[in-house]
Amino acid sequence: MPDIILLPLDSRPCNTDRPLRLASLAGADLLLPPRELLGRYTRPGRPDLLKSWLWEEGQSCRNFIINLEMLLYGGLIASRSFGTALEEAAYRMQMLYRLKERQPDISLTAFGVILRSTITVSDAADMEVWRLMPLYSELLGRVHSGEQGLKRELQRLEAKIPLEIREGYLTVRRRNHHLNIAAVKAVSDGVLDYLVLGQEDATPQGLHCLEQREIMDIISRSGLSNRVTLLNGADELGALLTARALGPARGEIAVKGSPDASWEYIARYEDMTIHDNLEQHLHLLDWSIDAKSDIALMVNLPHNEEMPDIFLGEEASPSISYDSLYGKVEDLLSNKSKVGLVDLAAVNGADDRLMSGLAERGALGQLSAFAGWNTAGNSIGYALAHLGALAAAEKRREQEEIARDNAVILLEEYADDWIYQSRCRTVTVNSARTKGISPFDLGSCHAEVEAELQACMRMELRQLEEQVSFPMLAADIGINWDIFLPWPRLFEVGVRASAISAAR
Repeated sequence: MPDIILLPLDSRPCNTDRPLRLASLAGADLLLPPRELLGRYTRPGRPDLLKSWLWEEGQSCRNFIINLEMLLYGGLIASRSFGTALEEAAYRMQMLYRLKERQPDISLTAFGVILRSTITVSDAADMEVWRLMPLYSELLGRVHSGEQGLKRELQRLEAKIPLEIREGYLTVRRRNHHLNIAAVKAVSDGVLDYLVLGQEDATPQGLHCLEQREIMDIISRSGLSNRVTLLNGADELGALLTARALGPARGEIAVKGSPDASWEYIARYEDMTIHDNLEQHLHLLDWSIDAKSDIALMVNLPHNEEMPDIFLGEEASPSISYDSLYGKVEDLLSNKSKVGLVDLAAVNGADDRLMSGLAERGALGQLSAFAGWNTAGNSIGYALAHLGALAAAEKRREQEEIARDNAVILLEEYADDWIYQSRCRTVTVNSARTKGISPFDLGSCHAEVEAELQACMRMELRQLEEQVSFPMLAADIGINWDIFLPWPRLFEVGVRASAISAAR
């Protein structure tokens, strides 16, 4: 009998492998649907077959974590298009009511996404519209809020965005917002025990802000503030809710950040301050900040308000003292039993200078958790999920086993968030473009590009293994790496590490 059933956001490793790894670390059995039902990139998952799978497998489980995008539309990418009518999606949501009616004592948690400000990029031609859509959403939001004098600017922008894209975007927004409100009602009805709505990539102003206000007003009027959480993020939520299901009812964590002034920055692709987003992620776990806690989170905050996007080829211009930052990490490692590092200097990849310096100082082998991928919310949430899984593991497993398995998970995190996102992805994207291959649609060149990426990764990972030493891994233990592209694009990678005897 599984401890938890997770219906993930989609089939990418961040939504499947990572929660599975953390559950295993904690000594728990997490059950995922068959991969073929989850879809792949622009091919949607199979909601109706997933409903049948949930109904059948759910008979032997007491703890469910259900993603609404997968249940209603077939995944995150599918939720951004109008392949599913409102009525059909609303019918699928009734599955939550059926599960609770059959087993009133189950724990039923759901998480969903408030639609992003822009479109999905499936080829290079989409990039210009991808850049324009956030401004379009912002202007429309300001107009709907009553701001005057924006008509001409809005008309000029609309002339640059095809009518079909604008109309489709607004139609999908209305459908998704209606169903997010329906999910809040499911909490009020006693069907959902807990609901998280994550704001996907957004800007500080836009139509999503109007949707958030309406949802928060419903939450306030219904007295649901302890059962519904809104935050910035999406891809981290499956892992975070897994940790919540496994962990202690309450927890404390010490938090340090550098530079301190950056807590009030609004991270790129988000609409709340980093401080507030951290608070919301902690609220989800029912954790609070306590400087005396033996668990600590060190946050490498943005060095300035212009957070670079590593995926777009932007480079950071560091304006901080790295020696001071190294010292703060080392001080926590000396005084706390568990230290997680969150790297927010840039989006879509780790701070190469920070990671190289910590590797040279031998600090990476002493950390308990690390995250420096995608957005600030993704990194904050996943690092907290990792620390939460470790806390849960101590009640279920022997310390030596935990330390060994955690070392392998850390290597995967370094390989993905640092080596891939900050090094090899850039090399492989540039190489693909010189050959006329779109990094957003590899098509028939998937295997060729994947092989080139694997060569880069293996070279870098050999160096990583030499730099990072884990006391709990014996000298005769080697690491076997499985590196793959889960979707036919270069935005994400699959990295699976396993410890093997070097004598084999």
